[in-house]
Amino acid sequence: MPEYGATSFLGREMSCTVGSDVVRIEALPLVAWLKAVADGSTVSAVSVTQPSDYATATLETWLGDASNAGAVMAFCWADEYAADASFAPLTVDGATRAFLYVAQDAGTEDSVAVTVVGANGLADESGFTADALTHAGSSGGVATYVSADTSATECFARLKFAKNW
Repeated sequence: MPEYGATSFLGREMSCTVGSDVVRIEALPLVAWLKAVADGSTVSAVSVTQPSDYATATLETWLGDASNAGAVMAFCWADEYAADASFAPLTVDGATRAFLYVAQDAGTEDSVAVTVVGANGLADESGFTADALTHAGSSGGVATYVSADTSATECFARLKFAKNW
């Protein structure tokens, strides 16, 4: 297996070791953040529970655990939460009937992909897709989204988090 600078090519995947754990390169910003935050400490009023180790499979399980959602948000928007503890990455502008999304901090996108998804009703969970919203522009790091269905009487939006590897 070719190695260079403490990294190894595993097939088409790039990985490295953190302690004794083999970790995907994309996960390193998340691992570095987790290692900088003590287990059970509070970040942005959110308690952070450390994964049992930093192996890729364990991180995937940790990211998929809904009880860690607050910690994942604190990772993705650490700068914003540090500046304002009441920060919310997705808000509604009632005057324009638009959703306002603050882009996640640079460098976190490799570990966690955050997208805005929408739906015109809450009855069907699978109805939440990126196609239900139209990007209406961006300004100052804030993207504006509106319903893709201009005749819809209601529209809902939420954030979708996924590992980015």
